[in-house]
Amino acid sequence: MKSVASFFNLKGAKLTSTRTITGVALFVALFVALRLFNIQLSATLKVSFAFLATVLCARIYGFWPTMVYALTADFVGFMMAPDGIYNPLFALVLMVKGAIYVAFFYQVEKISVPRIIMAQIFANLIGNILFNPLLLTMMFDMPYWALVSSRVVKNIVCLPIECVVIYFAFRYLPKTLFPAKTETNNG
Repeated sequence: MKSVASFFNLKGAKLTSTRTITGVALFVALFVALRLFNIQLSATLKVSFAFLATVLCARIYGFWPTMVYALTADFVGFMMAPDGIYNPLFALVLMVKGAIYVAFFYQVEKISVPRIIMAQIFANLIGNILFNPLLLTMMFDMPYWALVSSRVVKNIVCLPIECVVIYFAFRYLPKTLFPAKTETNNG
């Protein structure tokens, strides 16, 4: 039976590497830029392609750099375009989604369409449908199930589009960006 550490592949690019720090910073900038272009469906529901920066960071850099990315991207993204009250717990949601993407994509030679679909289903289910409404309910005393029901519909509609975006991003991502086995460490 696989251990939890091997499932989540806690290895990653070295956090002390200038190349890794620069790459993670570029993905934070991409996250912020993509977050600015969103479609606001309601006060608590929006459609954005910012998830793509998280997916690519997880694919290229692994677990620990993606966790640093998630913390930084959430804070910088909010500071660049505040949309309410800042709650650092939303960074945890981004970290969980990043961990899911690492588990499905990091150091995988050939990524199949079913793998992309499963990763996006898990990320949407855990991050967007379970945790985000829970945090909004805790912050604003909103009805949990009303928030969940609207998110289920939104995520079902957006799932095929998100999977196609991920597929084409991976297809046209240069192979030289994938981490070599010698550049990794155990955290």
